[in-house]
Amino acid sequence: MTTSICIRCGAAKDGPFSPCARCGYDPARETDKRVQAKCLWLSGQHHSSDELDALGERIHAGKSVTFDEKAIDGLVGQLGTLTFPAIVEASTGWSLMTWSLVGLGVGLAVGLAVVLALLAKR
Repeated sequence: MTTSICIRCGAAKDGPFSPCARCGYDPARETDKRVQAKCLWLSGQHHSSDELDALGERIHAGKSVTFDEKAIDGLVGQLGTLTFPAIVEASTGWSLMTWSLVGLGVGLAVGLAVVLALLAKR
C-alpha cells in the first residue's frame, strides 16, 4: 500500500482511499471526485515521505495546504470513471448467493424428509 496523509486530520495511513484510523474520515465514500483527487495527491504516489510528513503536520496544525491544481485536474479525470467498492451500497434484498444457499438448504431438507419417510415405511 502507498503511504498517504488524511486530508481531514493529517494522520499517516495506508492508501489514499482507506479510512483514517485517527478521525474516521473515509475518502472512498466521498462523492466529490475533486476531494478524492486531493486525497490521492496526498500520497506516496505524488510526494516523498518527508514531503508527506510536512503536509501531514500542516493539516494537523490546521494550516492550509496548497494543492497543485493542474495535478488535481488530471487526477479528477482519472478518477472520473472509477467506482469504489465502499461507495456501492448493499441491496436491501438477499443476494444471489444467499438465495442459492437457502435453495440448497431447502432442497437438502426435502430430500432428507423423503428418505426418512421411505425408511419409516419399511
